[in-house]
Amino acid sequence: MIKYTIKPGYQHLFNNISDDFHKWFNENGETIYKIRNEVKIIKHNNELLCIKSFQRPNIVNTIVYSFFRPSKAKRSYLYASKLTDAKIKTPEPVAFIEFYNRYGFIDKSYFISKYYKHSFSMDAVLKKKEFNNDKKRREEIIEKLTTYIYQNLHSKGILHLDLGGNNILVDNSSDKLEFSLIDLNRIKFKKRLSFKTKVKNMSRLQGGVYELAVIAQTYGNLAKADEVEVIEQLAKNKNRLKRFRKFKRKYLKPFKGLITRK
Repeated sequence: MIKYTIKPGYQHLFNNISDDFHKWFNENGETIYKIRNEVKIIKHNNELLCIKSFQRPNIVNTIVYSFFRPSKAKRSYLYASKLTDAKIKTPEPVAFIEFYNRYGFIDKSYFISKYYKHSFSMDAVLKKKEFNNDKKRREEIIEKLTTYIYQNLHSKGILHLDLGGNNILVDNSSDKLEFSLIDLNRIKFKKRLSFKTKVKNMSRLQGGVYELAVIAQTYGNLAKADEVEVIEQLAKNKNRLKRFRKFKRKYLKPFKGLITRK
């Protein structure tokens, strides 16, 4: 069984979706990311597409995504549409596809969007891979990112729960920087966010003491908060995240194989 939704205006791209889609995905395009999930850029019917193939969910999530919660692919599509409606830049969603086995359990899923041409990711800036010899420009970009997070996301009640620099693309082709969010399956839309929640949300942003100081000062000014409090909260949450990741690798990873589907 196959379930899918194709955005109006793009039905011509996929007239007849079948199990052959797996083979088509595997044999075409260029892989730009492959850790658990695989992301490819594929040109199809004169459209440059970005297609994310989600790994088969473990046994628990297979049940959850089959009956109780939308799959990661479906959430990515729905949240991308919701962000677009809120005028938050993200690659234009095209479709999501879910493949189910004969017992009615989800097996594979794909999220398809238009490819977003960008100059670099914020990960490269925060880790000094871009503009390393231009401290003033780096600081300016980090300040603009922080302003974007405060005004475009947090002030609108939007929480991207994996808000790392690698999930923020930057178009630097014009005078005005343009930020675009990707990896959208973990987003929350709230009416109001507490100050602690907002600061905690930025704890996945990479960078050292200098980068955190720029973020804290800029965010503190925008939120009319003490920048020392902001950087203390940021550092505390980053340390908690670091400890959790260490715990996860040490104690939870050995059990993952017991519930992972092959």
